[in-house]
Amino acid sequence: MLGVLLRQKKVTEQFLHHSEFSRSLGLPMTIALVCTCSVPLLIFVLMPFSLTSLAGPSTLLAVLITFIVVLLASAHLTELSCALPKNCVLYQFTYVMLGELPAFIVAWTAVLDSVCISTVLCRAWSEHINLLFRRFLHPYMSLKLLHHQSGLWIISDDYDFTALFAVVITFLILCCNLRVVGTVSLCLVVVAILMTASCTMVGFFHADPQNWIDANFFRFGFDGVLKAICALSCAFAGVDATSYLFEETKTPRKQLSTLLPTLVTFLSLFFFFVVMIFSLSTDVSKLPENVLVPEMFSVLNVPAAKYMLTVAAVCGLSGAVLASFLPGSRMINALSSDRLLPLPADMTARPVMSVFIFSILVSFGLLIHRNVLLHLVFFTTPMKMIVAICLVVLQHYTPEPVGIPHETSHYKSIRKKRQQVSLAGDETSIVTSTVTHDDEDSDISVDTSVFLQMAVAKREAQRHQLRLEKKLEKSLSEKEEKEPVLVKSVSHYSSMAPVVSRQQQRHNCITDACSQGDSDDETPQRIHLYAQEVPELPFVETFHGAGRASTPVNIDEHYRKSKWTLVLFLTSSTLFCQFAVFSGFESVTSSVVLSLILAVVFLSIMLGTRITTNDHLQRRQGKVPLFPYVSYLTLFVLIFALATTSPLTLLMFAAWSFIGLVLYFIYGVCNSAQRHRTYGAYVDDDDAEMYRAIIGNDYAIQFE
Repeated sequence: MLGVLLRQKKVTEQFLHHSEFSRSLGLPMTIALVCTCSVPLLIFVLMPFSLTSLAGPSTLLAVLITFIVVLLASAHLTELSCALPKNCVLYQFTYVMLGELPAFIVAWTAVLDSVCISTVLCRAWSEHINLLFRRFLHPYMSLKLLHHQSGLWIISDDYDFTALFAVVITFLILCCNLRVVGTVSLCLVVVAILMTASCTMVGFFHADPQNWIDANFFRFGFDGVLKAICALSCAFAGVDATSYLFEETKTPRKQLSTLLPTLVTFLSLFFFFVVMIFSLSTDVSKLPENVLVPEMFSVLNVPAAKYMLTVAAVCGLSGAVLASFLPGSRMINALSSDRLLPLPADMTARPVMSVFIFSILVSFGLLIHRNVLLHLVFFTTPMKMIVAICLVVLQHYTPEPVGIPHETSHYKSIRKKRQQVSLAGDETSIVTSTVTHDDEDSDISVDTSVFLQMAVAKREAQRHQLRLEKKLEKSLSEKEEKEPVLVKSVSHYSSMAPVVSRQQQRHNCITDACSQGDSDDETPQRIHLYAQEVPELPFVETFHGAGRASTPVNIDEHYRKSKWTLVLFLTSSTLFCQFAVFSGFESVTSSVVLSLILAVVFLSIMLGTRITTNDHLQRRQGKVPLFPYVSYLTLFVLIFALATTSPLTLLMFAAWSFIGLVLYFIYGVCNSAQRHRTYGAYVDDDDAEMYRAIIGNDYAIQFE
């Protein structure tokens, strides 16, 4: 039974390089979707909630810590995405590496996170629309619920039909092409950012440091800063949303290594200045908990700025609602495609059915109180970051690294013109055909180099043989020797090393041009091998495993140790953070216990750094810097922030997980797409043979 629950998805060429989605998102559209989802979510939802209920003015300090944590977490997400550029990266990677049940739990958590974010954004859009019309619409567009008589305070006070209208409009727009969604989001976010920046400058001229003193900068203490870190990490939901759209993005691996860190940096700078100015302009301790950002200008008596910021909020939140539906709908589509949910699969260019199912979930989510949804998001978003970091740690130790490796040669330096080599006829001539595709995403260089080595070596041998024959004929004509002389022969690579060693110029050339000192009129368009001590080797550079040891004696044993070390670190860190938050160092007993647990944490880190990684097996694109120290540091900070989670939030999350597990065991176990396959992740499949890169033929496969 355990083998069934942990069955893994096979990684074939079809799985890696084939997709039914249309790649319609370019770089501008991707940036627009990220900013549209992140900027309004922080400014109009998370910032007022954090200033009034979580951390007060110390939210500014939480922004700086969140920036570092999210930047490091995005580096881990980049490495996973470059290795496996598929929609819903965390789900797919967990399915391949850990098995079906862990992957379903990760996916079900991601669905909860997306539903809560979309519901909160719809409700915020409704509140700002109501404010724009001077609260005239709310009495006519809401329905009072009867939860007060039953005591179910988790249920919202009323059902908002304005928010439901936003859900319907979003569903209709998402039925169009994703390029339309990106264009609409780009227009809305530009208007929202410009108007918000203008209103922020108005607040700048009303800034007064006395407001920080009056509001008590550390009003909620250190616990408030930790809660604000969890809250502000949700503001980067747009960055995380890119990992759900890789199959619909043009050349994702080429853009990821620089796109995500750059977006996190610029968004953090923008958030820092906005939070600083709004916290300086008003005394946040006197504001109600449900205050809207435009209402802060009522305190400053600037009605024009209030109106402008309300319009900016409506525009920004409209785009945010539109972008927030994408991750959840793609996650539902992935679960349906793998037959883990009793829903019809929607493997088309536009997963309309998945968007419809997600819209229904958001409609039911409007029944839940906003604060309950927010605290669920504050828990699930850091949890997704922890899962991503743990997967990267396991990826660095597994005997068989998952996904597409980084290229091991400089073939990609030929830019977008790729020459494909094949042997034709008995004369072993070399036929080249030029194909155009993404040079960063083509990872067939290892197979190509082997074939290219054989073809080029034969051609070089023929060329050297011809030169020897010409030299011999010249010597015979000059010396007029009568005795026959046997012609020297070139067998395999026997004469290549001495000839190459006599060349004055050595260069790494796979082109038609050659140096003038080695010109030969009889042999045009020569192909030079690589200038190394052993010229027949196909690699142009030697990869050093960052100073680590060579191949370990038993890499499976190292992988097993890494898993147990990671479990020890997570367990000890969780215990330490829980004791530190709830008891602290107030007594001698608690200080001794915390010191012992902290020693176990450092011991697990030391053991983890001594385990040999598998970097010698696979070069990675977008590799995490300073691994594994950065990974352990980010994990510890995230666990410390999650230690402030309330028991009610954990209970709500457990209830959602229980519903998902019931659906999985009723339907997913028996109907999974992997039920008839072996439990190995890397198994050859004859059906996927047509998707394999065929070296030497007159066509090529494009990789995106």
